[in-house]
Amino acid sequence: MRSRLSQSVQRLWLVCLCISPLAQATDIPLVLTDNSGIYQQFARLISQRTALPTETLLLNQATHEIRQRPIVVAIGTRACEELARHTQSPTRLICTFLPSQAFQHLIDHPQKADTDIERAIDAVFLDQPIQRQVALARLLVPQAKYLGTLYGESSQIYQTEIEEYAQQYGFLTLSDFLREEGNPVQTLTPLLERSQVFLALPDSTLFNRTVTKWLLYISLRNRVPLIGFSESYVDAGALIGVYSTPEQQAQQVAETLSAIRQGRSPVQAFPQYFTLKVNSNTERTLRMRLPSLDQLSQALLQEEMR
Repeated sequence: MRSRLSQSVQRLWLVCLCISPLAQATDIPLVLTDNSGIYQQFARLISQRTALPTETLLLNQATHEIRQRPIVVAIGTRACEELARHTQSPTRLICTFLPSQAFQHLIDHPQKADTDIERAIDAVFLDQPIQRQVALARLLVPQAKYLGTLYGESSQIYQTEIEEYAQQYGFLTLSDFLREEGNPVQTLTPLLERSQVFLALPDSTLFNRTVTKWLLYISLRNRVPLIGFSESYVDAGALIGVYSTPEQQAQQVAETLSAIRQGRSPVQAFPQYFTLKVNSNTERTLRMRLPSLDQLSQALLQEEMR
């Protein structure tokens, strides 16, 4: 994934950005995919964390309002897709609050042949970098040999990178693929019986409540530490979760705005700031005693600096 994204960055550098238009005091549009509360809250968080003037627009308002704006922020996948088609250079587009695989699909498969994708697009993704997740698995179970994971239609894009980092951290990978119509029990049971630590990946297919329920149940039954990708996953029974809060995501977007004003080239970035949360009941059930969250966080940051 990281190498593919870096190739996309190189393609997107074809545009020549002029600094003077970006220095104008025009309000920066924060364009929402829809009017739901989660997007509204995220726009407010960005506004609170940047010193730059902003305004919030719905996607159906935005196409007429943003054509001459030097910087535009798209919040959510659909907003990113639409604004990539309706804005042109030298407008600097920042896509945020979307998974990396959705952004990569936009770059690889533009919906129109004449789409102006060869331009300046920044992105701040929702999902965590794979290295952070695999490094966390190693910190949790230092003696583990087998790292398990389950792929779906959209998360299959992570497979190569997971296998590369698993090898780097001394794991052998165990995995399977689950289609939307597949039987989660038949797929998960043999996989978790052999795994010693397991990564749950964000995937539209695997968000199914039934799949999540069985993954949590079978992992606990086999005493396999499960690493979740959200706070709700930990609350439901995963041993630990690594995720970025909306506040942390908004801070990174605000910093991206500042960097763009200083002339930075386009960057697609995974979350810089993250949160760890442990389910203490699951920790007791698994008869584990984890290091403190501060120790784990510091160890992860050190790994990423190597």
